[in-house]
Order: sequence, then C-alpha cells, then structure tokens
Amino acid sequence: MPINALYTDLSAYYDLLCADIDYHAQSNSVRRLHQLFANNGKAHLDLGCGTGPHVRHFIDFGYTSHGLDINQPMLDLATLRCPEAQFHLLDRSTFIVEDL
Repeated sequence: MPINALYTDLSAYYDLLCADIDYHAQSNSVRRLHQLFANNGKAHLDLGCGTGPHVRHFIDFGYTSHGLDINQPMLDLATLRCPEAQFHLLDRSTFIVEDL
C-alpha cells in the first residue's frame, strides 16, 4: 500500500474535516510576518498545500502562489479552488527550488 493511501482516500473529505480551521486568520498572520520581516516580495509557496485554502488567501492578498503536495487528488481540488495558481506533485521532504 502506498504511504499516502489514507491521505488519498480522504481527499474528497479533507475540507469537511478541516472546516473549523480559520485559514484566513492563519494566512493573514503569515502575510503580516512577511510584511514585517521579508523583502516585500509577492511570491508564496505552500509546502503540503492539500486542497489549497492557504493558497487561495495568498492569491486574494495579491501574491503569485505555488503549492506542492504528494497527493494528486488533493492537487486536483486545489486547482479547482485556485485555477490561477501553479501546483506541483512533489514530496516536500525531497523538494528543491529548482524543481519548480
């Protein structure tokens, strides 16, 4: 059985399981840290993006966003949520920037 089989099977229910998570507040906190300490760039990369809720908020904040995940069904849902983002089927434990 693949290591991410359970994760794949849950992809259709992932957003329901995470309905209580305040993705907007989380994204806004990260955006605020970026404003305070970063170089004013407008690029965002979500490692392990799942169905893309954080990506959606960063796009809405004006960022260019990429997401990566090891699960194609999750990326398919993320692409529906955020068609303007770029998503990549990659393992974040072996990811290097040049992969994008």
